[in-house]
Amino acid sequence: MATQRRSWLARVGVVLAVAFGAMVGITTPAYAAPSLQDASLNPNTITVNQESTFRFKLKDNPGTAKVDNVQVVVTGQGSCTDNCGSFNVNLNALGVSETQSVKIRGNSQGQAQVKVTVGGTDKQVGGGYNP
Repeated sequence: MATQRRSWLARVGVVLAVAFGAMVGITTPAYAAPSLQDASLNPNTITVNQESTFRFKLKDNPGTAKVDNVQVVVTGQGSCTDNCGSFNVNLNALGVSETQSVKIRGNSQGQAQVKVTVGGTDKQVGGGYNP
């Protein structure tokens, strides 16, 4: 009888340990993709044969040192004329970058779309610009 009791107590101990581990668990911060902050366009429109400056900041998890392979993609009736290639953006301890600037030129009448991607993929950064 004592052997059965010890076996039963051992099982209860294991169940309690597993249940406690599940309740406490090991937590890690959720990864969130970088987001766009303080986006602006100056002047407020992209004019044919003129340049506008698109400015933005990136925000990521605090403690993230940089965001790799940031690229500004301009489609439609515009083109990127300055700071157009893939670049890395350093972040401060709070996970926020300095202001980034990109020059956009209007090529012809119509609409131009501006998209910020990260990681060398077509993964668009969250956030947006509303004039």
